[in-house]
Amino acid sequence: MVDHYFSLGSHLNARDVKAVRKTVAGLVKLIHPSGEVTKEDMTEIVEIALEGRRRVKEQLKKMGSFEYHQTSFSYIDIETREERYVGVPEEGGRDLISTDPLDPGSVYVALVDDQAKVGLYRLEVGCAAGTGKLKIAGGVDGAMKESINRAFAFIQSNKVNMV
Repeated sequence: MVDHYFSLGSHLNARDVKAVRKTVAGLVKLIHPSGEVTKEDMTEIVEIALEGRRRVKEQLKKMGSFEYHQTSFSYIDIETREERYVGVPEEGGRDLISTDPLDPGSVYVALVDDQAKVGLYRLEVGCAAGTGKLKIAGGVDGAMKESINRAFAFIQSNKVNMV
């Protein structure tokens, strides 16, 4: 029934596709016993099925296996070829970075470490009289903390040439 209106995105492997199809079939049988489903209803059912499978995949990914890294689940409208991604509310991705302009000296940075873990950081730099100090807040550790300290040491040693 999914194929009548949509095709599934590239991040879904065969196991994901099978799970989503079974969930859609079950929901259709419960909600529309006659089997007649409008495109709007099918959109909602497909999004629920993709969100459910995405939650399963996110939990598997947390267990540390690299094979579960692809979780950008989507579906493609066959008529318009528009691809829509399905997120989860706790993901918080849409509002993670505010659309408001940043204060001067602030920037967002996304980094990927050697273990394919993604980190999003907000860096804030202030200018005040004095000898300068570095304050690292949040859960920064390991190589990231060392990189920040090295960058700060470089700026400290070249501050006369910079400004």
